[in-house]
Amino acid sequence: MSNLQETPEWVEFIYQLTEETPVLGKQEGVPGDGPSNLQAFQLACRTLYLKLQQAYLENQLDAYNGIIKSGELPFTNIPAAQDAINAGKIPEGSLFSVRSANPDYWVDEYTNQGGAPVATGKHLISEAAIAARINIDELDENLSKSLSLDGFTTEIETESGEKYFSGMDGSLQELASRSGKD
Repeated sequence: MSNLQETPEWVEFIYQLTEETPVLGKQEGVPGDGPSNLQAFQLACRTLYLKLQQAYLENQLDAYNGIIKSGELPFTNIPAAQDAINAGKIPEGSLFSVRSANPDYWVDEYTNQGGAPVATGKHLISEAAIAARINIDELDENLSKSLSLDGFTTEIETESGEKYFSGMDGSLQELASRSGKD
């Protein structure tokens, strides 16, 4: 008796046997598994796929729990993050944050690659940088300010008619700035 050689993949549709399906199993020396084995093969592939996904998610959950238990979120510096990696609290490929030395950023994103923290190039902007970019003075009467219906986005219009929005990422900011100018 031979075993099915399953692969970890999500099979979109499961073959349905009908009365017309011949009952043929795997024949030695003939490629394919035979129609009787097709459903079992497809379900075995799905099962292996789900098993690997579950193991990955359990590993990530353990990583997050380890980081939370370490008491440092985000890490204060790279050596602190390296210590957590060395202690097994940040698994290979996991993302984590480290306080940034750049005053424009609150934290920088890193990933554990081969036991070392590697910057991904992503950042969370700091409050000081937000304040500097918007540069709104409550007494400045030259700016028109309005809060959007969602309560999160603030539109600011300068004397020259330029519009700026807080609470948006760069691409949305650019799109919103161009709206009405086309």
